Amino acid sequence: MTETDIDKAIAQVLKNKALRKEIGIDKFKAYDLKRKSSIAIKLEVLWRAGKLKLNEPTTETHQ
Repeated sequence: MTETDIDKAIAQVLKNKALRKEIGIDKFKAYDLKRKSSIAIKLEVLWRAGKLKLNEPTTETHQ
């Protein structure tokens, strides 16, 4: 994900008031997420919102 993709995903999460309430983001935290927060914090919010998934490690070995 690029920084632009992360910002777009955060914007979608912040538009959904029910989801914001569920993960504990009030209007002040939403403002900070849009303007001041680091990428790491934004990724954490996306993870809590269920919008971020980790890739499964591959079992292939390279020889």
